[in-house]
Amino acid sequence: MGRYTVNFATSADEDLFYWEKIGDKSINKKIEKLFNELKEHPTTGTGNPELLRGNLAGCWSRRLNGKHRIIYEINEGALTVLVLSLHGHYGDK
Repeated sequence: MGRYTVNFATSADEDLFYWEKIGDKSINKKIEKLFNELKEHPTTGTGNPELLRGNLAGCWSRRLNGKHRIIYEINEGALTVLVLSLHGHYGDK
């Protein structure tokens, strides 16, 4: 079991349902791998973890593919990761 708990915002739940519905096995496999990494080490690993700036300052992103990113926040005090989005590139859905 990981050190961090991964939670999902409503929008991320909808995005996850979207990916499951279209059945892209490579994306779904990547999402599962990234979620497992977020539980252990949310700031390092695959998907090119990046601390964001601007209106998403304090959030992190990781690549799903060339177009789509996972956007998430880390709460070190509570050891939680809140996934905000799994679709689009910084909000352009």
